[in-house]
Amino acid sequence: MIGHMQIIEARKNGWKPTAVFLLAGMSPTPHRFVFEDPERALDHKILPSVYVLPEELGGHLDLRFLAGIRVHLQAQELTDEAITLAETAANAGATHVIAMALNNGEVIEYERGEWKAWKS
Repeated sequence: MIGHMQIIEARKNGWKPTAVFLLAGMSPTPHRFVFEDPERALDHKILPSVYVLPEELGGHLDLRFLAGIRVHLQAQELTDEAITLAETAANAGATHVIAMALNNGEVIEYERGEWKAWKS
């Protein structure tokens, strides 16, 4: 994962972002400016993006840093691994998880332990 360490540090200091973008199976593009660095978004008052690298999908991830935070998950498509990642975020205590497939606009919404919407 890339982008989560800044959230962990912020939480140690008693602060958390209102929302986080969780990018499933994606790698960050090289950044040209310091504010584009995935670990520096909070320094610039930008909602952070956490990249779950392709080789990490389907593995055990510790997402407790998302507890109490709204999560916007994006994946190229809502595969079983992406849906499991959304459920893992919810089970880690995320207040609300909305997952969207970039290839077709499919959206699922997970809140309070249940899927509330599924649109394709």
